[in-house]
Amino acid sequence: MLLLRHYRLSDDVGFRFTNRSWDQYPLTADKYVAWLNATSGDLVMIGLDMETFGEHMPEESGIFEFLRWMFRHAHESNISFITPSEVESHVPSSYELNINELISWADVEKDASAWIGNEMQWVSFNQLHMLYRLARELGDEYLMRYVRLLMVSDHFYYMSTKHGAPQDVHNYFNPYYSPYRAYTLYQSAVHRLLNYMVKVHGNALVMKRLASIKLPSELAAWVKGESFSKANCQSVQYTARLITINHPRLSKDCLQ
Repeated sequence: MLLLRHYRLSDDVGFRFTNRSWDQYPLTADKYVAWLNATSGDLVMIGLDMETFGEHMPEESGIFEFLRWMFRHAHESNISFITPSEVESHVPSSYELNINELISWADVEKDASAWIGNEMQWVSFNQLHMLYRLARELGDEYLMRYVRLLMVSDHFYYMSTKHGAPQDVHNYFNPYYSPYRAYTLYQSAVHRLLNYMVKVHGNALVMKRLASIKLPSELAAWVKGESFSKANCQSVQYTARLITINHPRLSKDCLQ
């Protein structure tokens, strides 16, 4: 069973509730319940982060009062709330979906571009692929532990360079205040792990293991026939050029 999130009604609460420039601000409970009533179908799936209540939308925003009155108005309108496990027994399946591409609930595109939508994200993602394969080939559990930490999707989310409202959401969650800063710090972690591998296992063994791994073409070109020390240097230089081109005021600070 696949439950499809109603992204507009979900985002009305999750993102737009405190947006004073929104043409529907303020969002009141009776207005929201009226929208629910006007929605076609037997089921409306509202998907929200738990952080919406109290963190993204603080108590002073009125979010808890909104919830309190929403349930009252919903009850008066004969709208009931059920859990996902209850849906299967209460609501019959209506359609079959054949989805041939990556989808998500992120940004306007609703695809994977929030995480792998620009060059910085792709470079970092491919490097992560390489590190993971190397850690497995070397059987290094210490290395694998830190590689798994680099797998957290938030690292790539912070590198987004979109525009408008979607990028505003990325910026809101970004603790580094800049996608270029996030990228530089990620690169620093990658280079530290590469240096660790060379120091512990030796450059010859690392390169031998790397030769047995099928890498993405751009990443293979990055390390082909060269020692990691030279490849690292080239990557740092590439990082410097990328930051200087896109955000020159940050370049000096980020690379220190």
